[in-house]
Amino acid sequence: MAPVAASVANVRDCALQRTRPLRELDRACTHALMATVVRREAGDGVAPLLQLAGTLIGVELATEDVVRRVLAYHPDTLWAFTRHRRLVGGAAMLMLNAIGLEALLAGTLNHRDPPMSCLASPGIKPAGIYLWAFCESSGSDGVLNVLARLQSPLYASSDIYALPVTSCGLGFLQRWGFQPVVGHPRNLFQYIRLANRSH
Repeated sequence: MAPVAASVANVRDCALQRTRPLRELDRACTHALMATVVRREAGDGVAPLLQLAGTLIGVELATEDVVRRVLAYHPDTLWAFTRHRRLVGGAAMLMLNAIGLEALLAGTLNHRDPPMSCLASPGIKPAGIYLWAFCESSGSDGVLNVLARLQSPLYASSDIYALPVTSCGLGFLQRWGFQPVVGHPRNLFQYIRLANRSH
């Protein structure tokens, strides 16, 4: 969607983020009775999701054509959150191959129009996962559900990266254990998976 990763655009959520203790993303879990339904976005809801994300995040996003192109290539790119059949948010991720991760770390990846040559093929472990965008208008259980899905065997050892563009987004990343990539030209943050840490 854009260089707007992990933005949680809700004043109430932002206030709560400042008071909660740090959490470990690899230990995120979902509640049995979640109020928010999280589903892969297959295509029909791309335009409404982009419109909502633009409103909540407040920066220029990738175009609908770009999002559809990436989504057509990798089904885990886009997720929609609904409550009582009403769209309340979503999440977008880029599953990067080695070329894409290298470009991200160098600060040269085009976030609004990522080249297909930078994306990992479906079913192949990504070299890294870039949180393209997160937004939610109420609560955070949709985001939590998506983060928990990244614990699946395919994704559990792929480090996760994000570029916060709002203070809420930055707080969200810090609360979930993301650390700045030292010297990165665009303020990139990373989460090193538990499987990749020296114990």
